[in-house]
Amino acid sequence: MQTSSPSPSIFRASFFQRSLSFVIFCGCWLSSMSMLRQVAEKLPSLWTQVHFLKLEGESASFLYGSIGILVISGLASLVVLLLSLLFLILMETTQVVIDDIGITVQHHLIPLWLSRQLG
Repeated sequence: MQTSSPSPSIFRASFFQRSLSFVIFCGCWLSSMSMLRQVAEKLPSLWTQVHFLKLEGESASFLYGSIGILVISGLASLVVLLLSLLFLILMETTQVVIDDIGITVQHHLIPLWLSRQLG
């Protein structure tokens, strides 16, 4: 006599969790684009000021520091944008399957090597 195994239970993120991850991604997108716009606007004027200070024979180390901070903040905004995109992709494509074997977490639409590293 065979017993039929129940169909597996599949759980995904709720609508609220998925919409919240999309809102977080949109906020990161807007702030990142704003930061990159500021970098693009201010970098040429800072380089011009550095050249004028060099022509006058004065030290421009404080301007180099502000250029470095500006570039680092632009790169940090890109990193935050990429992390929020990864969070959005994981939220949309991850599902938990519970069956007779046990609990399985499945990641869809992400590369296999990244899926292994993320658990």
